[in-house]
Amino acid sequence: MQIKDASEALSKLLGKATEQTEIESVHQAQFDLKELAKVVADPRSVISALGLSVSKESQIHVTLKQRPERTPSTTAMRRIIIIVIKYRNCDADIIIIVS
Repeated sequence: MQIKDASEALSKLLGKATEQTEIESVHQAQFDLKELAKVVADPRSVISALGLSVSKESQIHVTLKQRPERTPSTTAMRRIIIIVIKYRNCDADIIIIVS
């Protein structure tokens, strides 16, 4: 897993979209596609791995969009990018991109 703190760049970008956004931090991680099952089964551990606090009471929802079948060689090159945007009011958005 590769972790990169993209707070400043994304905060500027999202701040332009809405001036009232109070972003506390933005984190990005990349996973191999073979780790998708782990992400879906236990997203709380992925968020914790990014260094963000997650309580047992936190509700985490994961939604996946089914994609057309791909050949094994194409699948082997695909990555999962997860972006977690944490707001000052303790809300968070989790964006999962399969690229």
